[in-house]
Amino acid sequence: METVNKAGGQSESRLVKRRYVQPRTPSQKTSCATLQDLPAELIEKIISHLSVRDVVRLGETCRYLHQMCNGTRIWRALCEKTFPCVTEDTNWRKSTILNYTKGVYFHPFLRRQRLQSSNAVAPANSHGFRRFLITKDSVFVLDYAGTLFFICRPSPACNRSHASAQCKSSYIRLCERVKDFSSDPRNDVVYRKYIYVLVSQELERLPGTAQGSGECDCVEVYRQNTGQRVFRMTFHPTMRLQQLALLGPETDRLLLLLSGDGKVYSLEINETQLDLPRSYTIQLSIRRVSWSLSDVTVAQMCSNQSSVIYITDLGAVYLEVYSPAVYRDLFGTLQGFDVRDQQMPLTIPLPSKVVQCSLGYSHLALVDEFGRIFMQGNNRFGQLGTWDKIDRAEPSQVHYLNNPVDIFCGLNHTLVLVSREDFIKEIYGCGCGAGGRLPGWPKGSPSFVKLLMKVPVCARGICPTRDQLYILSCYDTEDDIEHRYRRCKSSDAEMKEEDAQACEDGLNQLRRCASVPERVTRTRDLVAQMPLLRFQKECLWEALGLIERAAEGRERAPAGPGTLHRL
Repeated sequence: METVNKAGGQSESRLVKRRYVQPRTPSQKTSCATLQDLPAELIEKIISHLSVRDVVRLGETCRYLHQMCNGTRIWRALCEKTFPCVTEDTNWRKSTILNYTKGVYFHPFLRRQRLQSSNAVAPANSHGFRRFLITKDSVFVLDYAGTLFFICRPSPACNRSHASAQCKSSYIRLCERVKDFSSDPRNDVVYRKYIYVLVSQELERLPGTAQGSGECDCVEVYRQNTGQRVFRMTFHPTMRLQQLALLGPETDRLLLLLSGDGKVYSLEINETQLDLPRSYTIQLSIRRVSWSLSDVTVAQMCSNQSSVIYITDLGAVYLEVYSPAVYRDLFGTLQGFDVRDQQMPLTIPLPSKVVQCSLGYSHLALVDEFGRIFMQGNNRFGQLGTWDKIDRAEPSQVHYLNNPVDIFCGLNHTLVLVSREDFIKEIYGCGCGAGGRLPGWPKGSPSFVKLLMKVPVCARGICPTRDQLYILSCYDTEDDIEHRYRRCKSSDAEMKEEDAQACEDGLNQLRRCASVPERVTRTRDLVAQMPLLRFQKECLWEALGLIERAAEGRERAPAGPGTLHRL
């Protein structure tokens, strides 16, 4: 019995029941139920009701849940529930993540607005986003199924509410079975009036046959503002193409075509006469890079208004230049430039295989198989990112930036999309900062600096215009960008270990020095061996000289406590 006194002074008696719990034996403790004791069908049913983000996070908790969350039935249920447009696929996880992470974002320049998303106007029936191209009035997006979509480009003053109001009528399905597409190679989107699309189509059924006689490749030309087709070129069925590029002005446009066997062909087009309803035959001509270098197999092309880069399957780089001014900016001299033979392929020597490139008007960027970035050309505004404004006639490595996801060379600036070790994406830029093209750095920078903008986690491509920067977001599980440069990461780790050991040996030698001048001299040698820039080393050497002179003055005067020990 217990007696409880209330506030009123009265007492109340109540019976307190005590329950004693018998402690468990060791055998009973080990027989507790776990998550693995539940039926697998029940766990899959529960997981299938989660969102895509939650399923990915749940799969990172333990090995058992990782196996459960990667099951085919779970991802198929998620894909059918979230994206019913995907009917059949062998990799349901890839399809679900592609469609969940797809989007086109834009960051307005010269405005204090945050990163905005045009996901509301993104095609719901597209199968992820592979590539995109920005024109004056539109955005063209190619998905993983080979379908090209025409999306109305949002204006700089557009906000998300306006985009949502136009989401039902702002995009159309332009064409299917697309291999590649391109437009005017100049950086200003005002010049991009037409879109050239490389399409693989079935031939028409011949009389007396039950089906078509095969496939052929053709190039279709569309207006960028309306998406209307104005021209079409059909090639022989035996000729298979894989990439196209444009070169030159509108009245003397060169259409470069890369065949499946690595040969480059070209034909001339006058864009001012594309609207004329006529039919004619054009003879393809093979480029000199293919007939003079018969052992060269071109794997990819990158063009500008007056130059084009060819990358072979072995990673070699060849360059064609059609303007003497651009040739002088890229190589520092006009020696070797022949106006009569502008198709002469110029070799750009690099010690490793090149896997990615970007071509600006007067400078270029190359990325090798180890993730290293090499810059060459005009550096008047610091667009090479070499900490100075000195032109480079040969490829110069950017030592402090590696493993780019995407790189873009503009008129007088360069942007690089990189991924940190914690999978956070960042954009670095250098060069001219006029017009807000380098957010946070209005005066520009001769080195790559982090731009003050928010970048999507699954960003994979960047394309700036005059008024805003566009970012393509889509994550492909089979094309893991984080492990694209594996050997680069291993080599960097080895170099870091060697540098750390060298620093440790230098500190041990520094501790054995008896006097201040000896320590300062040894520190200068250590600074000279460090991979620093010239002005950084000179700054440290000057600082060591100041310390040495101050120490000499204190030796003549009464010594202060701890000064020599700190050095």
